[in-house]
Amino acid sequence: RVSIRQIRRYQGWLQARYLGTPEQQLLLPDLLRYICGVFHPTNDMLANPQLIPRWQTVGWWLKAVEANKELRWMCEQAVLFDWYCYGTHPSAEVVASENLMNLEPAMLCMYHSLPKHPEITVPLLQQLFGQMENGLFRR
Repeated sequence: RVSIRQIRRYQGWLQARYLGTPEQQLLLPDLLRYICGVFHPTNDMLANPQLIPRWQTVGWWLKAVEANKELRWMCEQAVLFDWYCYGTHPSAEVVASENLMNLEPAMLCMYHSLPKHPEITVPLLQQLFGQMENGLFRR
């Protein structure tokens, strides 16, 4: 529940306190998976303009690891993981457990980043298209 006005302060604190070393930065893909796959904000949270949206946090972390190519790739995979698996299960039970909210952070991050930060959107799209070319989405 971080306010938009305090985002820079908390980002700096989080980066310095928990993600300052290369070993600690390896937690980023797990944190991104948590944001995309586990934490689903309520409708009240989504409607509150004072709270930071998930897509903005995802974009900030992708931008923060830009220099480290391997970590960037791992973070992109973490953000896009649900895209690879969405709707591929024949069982109705599994499909019912899938949630569009798992895809929403990546979709909105690409949508909002494209005009000002294409360096975030383009690699994500390249990942998706690359997986399509490799046959991951074939059924």
